[in-house]
Amino acid sequence: MVKKITTTMIDERLLVTSPDGNQIMGRLYGDENSSGILFMVHGFGVKSDSRGMYNKLAEIFGDRFLTVRFHLGSIDSLKNSIVVPSYSKQVETFESVIDAVLEKYPGKKFSIVAHSQGCYIASLLLTAKNYNVDKVFLISPSIRNDISEKLKSRYKDKDGSLIDETKTSKLVRSDGSVTLVPSDFWKEADSIDTYELFSKVETNFDATFIWPKGDINVKPDEYRRLISLKPKKFVELEGNHELREDNWEGLINLLNNSL
Repeated sequence: MVKKITTTMIDERLLVTSPDGNQIMGRLYGDENSSGILFMVHGFGVKSDSRGMYNKLAEIFGDRFLTVRFHLGSIDSLKNSIVVPSYSKQVETFESVIDAVLEKYPGKKFSIVAHSQGCYIASLLLTAKNYNVDKVFLISPSIRNDISEKLKSRYKDKDGSLIDETKTSKLVRSDGSVTLVPSDFWKEADSIDTYELFSKVETNFDATFIWPKGDINVKPDEYRRLISLKPKKFVELEGNHELREDNWEGLINLLNNSL
């Protein structure tokens, strides 16, 4: 007799309260009866969909996993702006989301896909907490210890941008949106030893580091430093930093073969 497997697909709003009382918004999409959860951590100054990439991954993998997308910052749709909190607050947000989802779905294994700055957030949390994570995929990770200088140099000459480490900075993005960066973000950014951080992730977790070869935001010398860690799993993909439609297929194939 063939055992019938019942799937329960959901598409629900996720609302979590952090320890400091902030409301964290996100989305649960996929099969509640699946054995695994896939958390997706976005990058600097973008929304939970990671400019469409995570929506596509949820669509593709929702029949095999319960996928979780969430905002690390606060969104003001009317002003087309996003506030990027300090790294410690973003890590706290991610921890709150994981704990809330695992409390609702106990016993499920989980994996993490993180992109760009999200690689720091995921890695900082995993190296600080004793989570039994299955697999970790870090897309466009940057090894450098002058994160703030990199961001400042990218945005300082853009019309409308204003950078002041003593108060909230305003960064105008290429799509016209505005990223607001409070002073405590700058204070924490350069305190992270990214080489040591990714070394710990490589040593202690089943981690795959992913380099989009057309990446103009993370330079080749940063990837060379990453390669010097001798990661067991280092994958090059065609595409740009954000792996938009130009190479979603490569990322999807990689995840299909790895998860």
